[in-house]
Amino acid sequence: LDTANTIEYDVLDGALDTLDAIGLSAFAIIGAQNGVRAGMPMLVSAICGMATSTFGGMTRDVLCGRPIRIVHSNAEVYAAPALAGATVYLGAKRMGGG
Repeated sequence: LDTANTIEYDVLDGALDTLDAIGLSAFAIIGAQNGVRAGMPMLVSAICGMATSTFGGMTRDVLCGRPIRIVHSNAEVYAAPALAGATVYLGAKRMGGG
């Protein structure tokens, strides 16, 4: 086992996970904003944010030829953090934060 390759893979994997989290949160907010612009209630806007970010991830996985993370992963959560992020954004917006 070559530890240099293992460490390099771990760094790359960590970087990709970080970029994935940034993309997930960005698209959750964009989807929630679109729900607000359409005049939807807060719950529906949060679901719009979750759907936008999770379907974006599904599209990425299909284009990369990878198993779809939200469907095939038992270890990773994906939709719940997207919904939580959209809800936090909408709560902050409602309290005057944006």
